[in-house]
Amino acid sequence: MDTKAQGDGKDENQTSSDLRQDCRPDIYAVMGELTALTAEQKVELKHVQSELEALTARLQASEDQVEDLVKEKAAQAVELLALKSKLLLIENQVEDLKRDKETKVAFSVALLDTGEGYTGPFNTDITVVYKHVILNIGKAYNQNTGIFTAPDKGVYMIKATNFDYGSSHGAAAGLIKNGQHVVSIYGRQAANTVNAANGATLLLEVGDVVYIRLGAGHRLYDNQHHHTTFSGHLLFTM
Repeated sequence: MDTKAQGDGKDENQTSSDLRQDCRPDIYAVMGELTALTAEQKVELKHVQSELEALTARLQASEDQVEDLVKEKAAQAVELLALKSKLLLIENQVEDLKRDKETKVAFSVALLDTGEGYTGPFNTDITVVYKHVILNIGKAYNQNTGIFTAPDKGVYMIKATNFDYGSSHGAAAGLIKNGQHVVSIYGRQAANTVNAANGATLLLEVGDVVYIRLGAGHRLYDNQHHHTTFSGHLLFTM
């Protein structure tokens, strides 16, 4: 019995040793595979890290570009504002130049330059020649003919005043444009003084003429106080 037991024990030990020997190659193979897999994962991880670093760099570059664009847009906005201000200034200067180039026209004259006395009465209508020049900006009034000639197309204000001492003649005259009667300046009474005034706003073309025509049989008086006058000015050009 002892001999048999010993024989059985040897057989079991032999079987266990054989099993251990059979398992060793498998463990080595697994360990090799794990080592290879680990190395492969390290390589892949390094590749992923490289891609991540590249993406991070590109993202940073993009952020830098966006920041540069924002700064550029802000600079352009400031520059645009400055250009608009300059444009507005230039436009204002152009308007000022236009106004400076516009013809300035204004005149004011009185009947007598010196002394006192009557003009009229005459047997026919006459153009009144006002000798005393108070103002003649633009030189559009001719003191030799009594005629105002429009230098520019525009709207003009023209008016006149008549004065006389009471009589049967009366101070009657007309505002004439290009030979056509526009309005009358008329006053008459038997005693004391006579004052009359009238005027009109006229659209005149270049070269149009305006003057005062004293009616036949009427008269005007003037002295150093300049009661009898003729005046006008350009309101605006057209």
